[in-house]
Amino acid sequence: MNYAIIEDWKKEGILLNGPATIDEMADCERFLAFIFSEDFKQFYLVCNGFAELVMDSKMLTLSSILNIKWQNWGQDFISVADYNIGSTSIGYIKGKKGIYRDYDEKKICDNFNEFLKHWQKETFVYI
Repeated sequence: MNYAIIEDWKKEGILLNGPATIDEMADCERFLAFIFSEDFKQFYLVCNGFAELVMDSKMLTLSSILNIKWQNWGQDFISVADYNIGSTSIGYIKGKKGIYRDYDEKKICDNFNEFLKHWQKETFVYI
């Protein structure tokens, strides 16, 4: 799992949320009728996204589990991150494996850990 990105965010001064709980994630999964990947869950047990409306220098934001829950209710696309605060959403599509962008449903990564690795290197694959 790529936890090094958390240190990068801290060096950048990004305000991060503390860990999500297993119960919070399970509640979100029940509410959305969607099961998150194991690598996503493991990461969120360490870092529960960015503080509200915070974006890094690459103009990416990682949503908290609570925001994921409420912003994706009734949707097939489950946004977990976005570019330029709402310009392009990045996340899961129910019934498919991998990480996608919303506007064309293009698969951009095979898993959440790969998404984090790309995030560290380059942003433009997402927009």
